[in-house]
Amino acid sequence: CSPVSGSNTGIGLGYVTWLTRDPANIVYAGCRSPSQATDLIALRAERPNVHVVQLFVGQDENARGVVEQIRREEGRLDTVIANAVRPRGSLGTH
Repeated sequence: CSPVSGSNTGIGLGYVTWLTRDPANIVYAGCRSPSQATDLIALRAERPNVHVVQLFVGQDENARGVVEQIRREEGRLDTVIANAVRPRGSLGTH
């Protein structure tokens, strides 16, 4: 089971698409606005091994919540693909 951040477009969406070609690969596709991630929603409709979750890279509590969700639902976390960048100022610098 792998979470992928920044998965609604570009390289992140490519990772999710490539990984989920194999039905044994379960992927939690993280993005800021899941309801607006139309390509992910379409992919999820075709592939039951795609789970779309809200993931804010700059918010540690949110990321911990996603990890806990994966542990609860899947019992394991194999690989994390950190594709998104932290928003400006999220590291305490401006």
